[in-house]
Parts: sequence; structure tokens; C-alpha cells
Amino acid sequence: DTSSHGPIVLYQKNNQSFMLADTVQHSLNNLFKVTELPQPGKRLYMLNHSICPTILVEMGFISNHQERRLMT
Repeated sequence: DTSSHGPIVLYQKNNQSFMLADTVQHSLNNLFKVTELPQPGKRLYMLNHSICPTILVEMGFISNHQERRLMT
């Protein structure tokens, strides 16, 4: 989807991971001027098999021309 933009934070399904993801997402929202919410990472190996609170941060979408340019 070429209209998708901004950072997205994915988290494990536990409170510690969510709290970390929420804090990081809030900071990224302020930086990028977006209003995204952290999302549970459902089928991601790293999130399902890590024993400590874990998040993944997707910093942008390569399908969005402007974000692809910024990332490269």
C-alpha cells in the first residue's frame, strides 16, 4: 500500500513488552508527527520465542516512495 507511512512498533503479548512498545511508539509518533498505536506481533518468531520483553520497530514502508527515499 503506497499510502502506508510512519513507524510501527510490534510487541509480544505480555504487559512488559506492551509497556516498552507503547513508550517507544509514543516517542516515534512525536518525532514523525503520526498517531500510530503499537501492534501485537502475532506470527513473528522472534517475538514468540524470546524470554525477555521484546519489541520490533518497523521504521517505514518501502512501498511508500517518500519513505523508501528517506531510508536509502
